[in-house]
Amino acid sequence: MLPDELTDDETARQRALRAVEGYAELGLHDLAWEELAPFLRQVSRWIDVQEIHLNLLMREKRWVEAIEAGRTLCRNCPDLPHPFIHTAFCLHETRRTLEALKTLRSGPQSLQQDAIFHYNCACYLAVLGHDDEARESLRTAFAMDESLQENARVDPDLATLRPRGS
Repeated sequence: MLPDELTDDETARQRALRAVEGYAELGLHDLAWEELAPFLRQVSRWIDVQEIHLNLLMREKRWVEAIEAGRTLCRNCPDLPHPFIHTAFCLHETRRTLEALKTLRSGPQSLQQDAIFHYNCACYLAVLGHDDEARESLRTAFAMDESLQENARVDPDLATLRPRGS
């Protein structure tokens, strides 16, 4: 099947995107990009392509490109919560933590139901020196998903919230 035919066939696109995800999970990024290539010319046409594109950029720690892809996705899909989480994370990775916090908080109301939203807010607030607010966000995250406590014990962003000597 030719790439142009592939982009018009929903089943083939979904199959290719599953292959991209599989390759990415295995760390075979070159193969993932090869599978994704036919769709990148028309990336704005499909939300699922935009999401996978963003995730692949993040896996490769291509933060600046991922920020741009994430912002586009946030603009195109303001009701989707995860692009805001991912874009904020990329901003934080480039040491733009205040911008990350603002981006995260600018997302849809549905983010309030996501433990990762509260956990990431705690991380960003702690890095910015707002320890009391960070603790409150962390409590909310733990109440929603107590498994996050394991991450918090070793997360360097939360170091200021841990008792000295631990």
